[in-house]
Amino acid sequence: MRMSATHALTHKEILQADRDYERAALYAHLVYVSDQQVIKRIRGLVIPPAWGKVWICTVENGHI
Repeated sequence: MRMSATHALTHKEILQADRDYERAALYAHLVYVSDQQVIKRIRGLVIPPAWGKVWICTVENGHI
């Protein structure tokens, strides 16, 4: 289910997303990562906590 930029969430959708991390990520247009190798690579980047918005390349030898 792909959400358009103009779609406003209903109260019911907000409550459902509050209990479902994958659905919340979908609503925010984020990717929920569950592959342990990818998680290890992301943690290995040691991104500073002060960085609020970080885009991480899907290619291992790409840019942060």
